[in-house]
Amino acid sequence: MAGISFNPNLLLANRVAIDIDVPDMALKLGLTQYDLSEFMREIAEEAAEYWKTLANESLTSTAKWYTEAIVTRPMLGGAYRVVLDTNYVSEGKGPLIAAIEFGADSYDMKPGFLKGGMNRRLIPLWKGHPTHGIEPVWLHKDDDGWTHPGWDGQQMYLKVMTHLDNVILPAALDKLADAIVKELS
Repeated sequence: MAGISFNPNLLLANRVAIDIDVPDMALKLGLTQYDLSEFMREIAEEAAEYWKTLANESLTSTAKWYTEAIVTRPMLGGAYRVVLDTNYVSEGKGPLIAAIEFGADSYDMKPGFLKGGMNRRLIPLWKGHPTHGIEPVWLHKDDDGWTHPGWDGQQMYLKVMTHLDNVILPAALDKLADAIVKELS
């Protein structure tokens, strides 16, 4: 069976990596290195496409940047890596993509509202529900209570790994076995 592993070391760098290694069956059957690399590349690309589909289905305005961060990379020995690499997202959105995948702690929103040394600002806020109208609120630099609560991460990589194990790899190995039987016939 092909090996799928999650690389926890890359979490420290705000990256998720799913490594797809050469299946033992293919090695035992003596397939050429090119065949194995191509086989692994196809599996990795299918996993990346599935990950992008998940992102497009569950995210809205951030889907473009999130899917841009999903890449496949070859490794030694014919293996491939599917990576959510937040370090290479355009428009400086890497930290946002990392927060979507891994979650984010609460943070003080005042610095963002009071840019450029402002001491106070009028902020329009909804009163409970948009149909109740907008209530203007003054924000002063000494005010408390402007903390965003943070959010839980999507952790889409877990869904991708499950889909790899249950759908993509079994289908790919069946296809490989059929090709080998055809070649031997």
